[in-house]
Amino acid sequence: MLRGAFCGETLVAALGGEALAPVLCATPVRNPTAIASTSIHRLKLIVTILMPAILHLARITDIIPPMAAETEIDILAQLTAREPIFHRLEHLEGHLPTRADFEVMAAPGFFEIGASGRVYTRDFILDTLEQRHRTPGSEPDLWNASDFRLRRLSSDTWLISYLLEQQLPSGPRLTRRSTLWQQTSQGWQILFHQGTLA
Repeated sequence: MLRGAFCGETLVAALGGEALAPVLCATPVRNPTAIASTSIHRLKLIVTILMPAILHLARITDIIPPMAAETEIDILAQLTAREPIFHRLEHLEGHLPTRADFEVMAAPGFFEIGASGRVYTRDFILDTLEQRHRTPGSEPDLWNASDFRLRRLSSDTWLISYLLEQQLPSGPRLTRRSTLWQQTSQGWQILFHQGTLA
């Protein structure tokens, strides 16, 4: 009597634990060629049982990464609430922003390519923000962001792009913005930002 490879304790455990054992081992197979005459219904049942187990094994061996707890809609909502970067300060809960607040937002290797094509370092950005917020309200910050698009680049890194319309003293300016965000144990951090005139 052949009970098949499915009944090995190690495999049963790897395929999802004891719960699968009664199902996989319930019907002995007396002849290995008997499976050729198995009905379509029984084949579907076998596939139904084995597919979750195969996926489970794949995740154990890192063939397939585990599903993220948060959906793409959740991530999009979190990141749109932070764009445009360094302009959305609601998370500060009313206190005036400090350099330390912006340091938490910008990853150590952060840099920006401005709409002019100039490259700005993290230190330059932090210095500029610190100077700007020493005298809050000196210049109105009028802007509108729209047409958000999101793409996942890795398990913890996302690219978001959008259209930014700003009302500057020199007149209105329309740019296409892109930001690389990384989800860390300390929260979301910005890896890179770029602005392109639209």
